[in-house]
Amino acid sequence: RAPAYGDEAPSGCPRLIFLQLLFGYHSLAELRATFPDVYAEQEAALLLDILFPKSPSTVYSMSFT
Repeated sequence: RAPAYGDEAPSGCPRLIFLQLLFGYHSLAELRATFPDVYAEQEAALLLDILFPKSPSTVYSMSFT
């Protein structure tokens, strides 16, 4: 399937991989090292690092009883 933005997109990755960046589970550098289809030009990488920093997350249990 052809990319939605063609070859001129400054960054890209598979949809489910982006969720790991979005929720702070992995940094862009970690994703680039792990997945060969994650790419970003220098300016796009800087913006992605600022917008989606790696951060610890906590899962809370919700009890409705």
